[in-house]
Parts: sequence; structure tokens; C-alpha cells
Amino acid sequence: MSVRVLLCDDSGIILTMFEKRLTDLGFTIVGKAKDGNDGIQQYKILRPDLLLLDITMPNKDGREALEEIIKFDARAKIVMVSAIYDEEIQKSCLEHGAMGFINKSDIATKDEFDSKVMRVLEPIVKAA
Repeated sequence: MSVRVLLCDDSGIILTMFEKRLTDLGFTIVGKAKDGNDGIQQYKILRPDLLLLDITMPNKDGREALEEIIKFDARAKIVMVSAIYDEEIQKSCLEHGAMGFINKSDIATKDEFDSKVMRVLEPIVKAA
């Protein structure tokens, strides 16, 4: 069975890249959201196995969406994605239920994406 993934990012380029590369790795993309509000709504409807959630987005940012989704489903598997590396933000997200982080600057090439993203996702997916 393929892992069902919901992507939430305000960048269409990032959504397309993640969809292509994760599909190539055997994941099934069940939805794509453009902001935190849309991500929360789609999570509740789709109930994905995994949510990749950008931190900086309009309307409702990833941290707010994370907290709301965890209140709705304490077992949600959420990995935060960000172009900004900030230890305090990462710590706060982990304390509020995120299971890991992917830094966008670490995944510029296909090889980097495959190795670094899978290093984060593999233990989470195996625990499912």
C-alpha cells in the first residue's frame, strides 16, 4: 500500500516539485493545499497518512495549521517544510506535534531531495 500524502505550500513550484519527486519515490499525493486554512480543510476530508506542511504561508501559517490539525487528530503525521532555518521555530513545531523538518534549501537537486527527504520521512512512514 502506498503512503497517502497531502502537500501544503503556497508555492506552486514547490507543490509541483514535491508531487513529482514523491510520486517517483512511490508515494501517492492525495491533495495539494495553498495555505493553512486549505490544508486544515483538506486534512479533515482526506485523512492522509502524512502531511508535508510549509511554515510560511498566507491566511494561516504552518504553525497555526499544525496546532489545529493536532487538536483535530493527535496521531497526525506532520513534517514541516521551510526555506527558513530557525531553531526556535523548529523546536516550537516539534513541541506542538510535528514529527520532523525538511529544509527547502537542502533539496535543490533530485539526489539531495531523494536522500534528505527520505531520511526524514522513512522513520515516520515505517512507524505508521
